[in-house]
Amino acid sequence: MYGMDSDTQITLISNSKVEVTEFGVGIMSYKGEYTTDDTGLIRVTLNGYGSKWPEMYLFRSTDSAILLRRDQKPGFNLGDRGAGTETPDMNPYWPFRLAKPTDDEKR
Repeated sequence: MYGMDSDTQITLISNSKVEVTEFGVGIMSYKGEYTTDDTGLIRVTLNGYGSKWPEMYLFRSTDSAILLRRDQKPGFNLGDRGAGTETPDMNPYWPFRLAKPTDDEKR
């Protein structure tokens, strides 16, 4: 597994369960649930997470997929991540693309 300061991994599991792992000084992991509606909007609720996770849409192309925030704000959620920072001189980013799971991660 790869994870560095300010990385986040989102795993949407088929039974409406979700796990979000944040990498900073340490590793914080949150479990919860997600729902979708008829428009494809994804809402995530995380137990013990320090803020509300933004609503998202999943977009696919022929060789990739990306989660985009509904509000289209740039930047990442900090949650309880230690040492994760954004400064005014940084270009904000929302970095969620589909990663190919390892055999151990497939569920």
